[in-house]
Amino acid sequence: MQETKLNSILEKLSSLESSQEKTAADVNALKDSYSALDAQMSEVNNELALKATREELASIHKKMEDLENRSKRNNIVPWGLKEGVEAAHNSFESFLKIEFFEKHMQLQNIEVTRAHRTNVSQRATAEDPSPARPIHIYLLRYSDKVQILKVAASSLKDNLFLDSQIFISDDVSKNVRKERAELRKSHLKGIR
Repeated sequence: MQETKLNSILEKLSSLESSQEKTAADVNALKDSYSALDAQMSEVNNELALKATREELASIHKKMEDLENRSKRNNIVPWGLKEGVEAAHNSFESFLKIEFFEKHMQLQNIEVTRAHRTNVSQRATAEDPSPARPIHIYLLRYSDKVQILKVAASSLKDNLFLDSQIFISDDVSKNVRKERAELRKSHLKGIR
């Protein structure tokens, strides 16, 4: 009888030992799983931080572009005026005010604060191998810009100025020009 009890106790100990080994293996598997989850959580947190940083950067970029466009609110850009035509005047600004706006476009009291040619030139063609650079004109008042743009189409179309066909646009950021070009392209695609 004691032997039976002893065998029974030994079987139970053996069972407990294998159960304990299984529990230890399960605990080790849980530790490995926890470590893997912890690594994944760290990776997700890093990705979220980078995403937030990208979103913040995009927001800052958008704000900078808005500020650029606001700073150019009073500006216009005439295209096509030949280089050097202003040489006979004291300044580029007075040439534009008197010769271009007053005499050619019949606009009075336009206040030109500053004017300069841009560094970017138009594309050369067979007819014009060295095209004129556009002019950035900074006007004192926004109302002057509106008045110029309103009159520009009718006064400049088929009306050469110093042997140049002039076009005037408002001065906006590169992204706005790109968006407008894409919009024109998609809009004109449907009209044929």
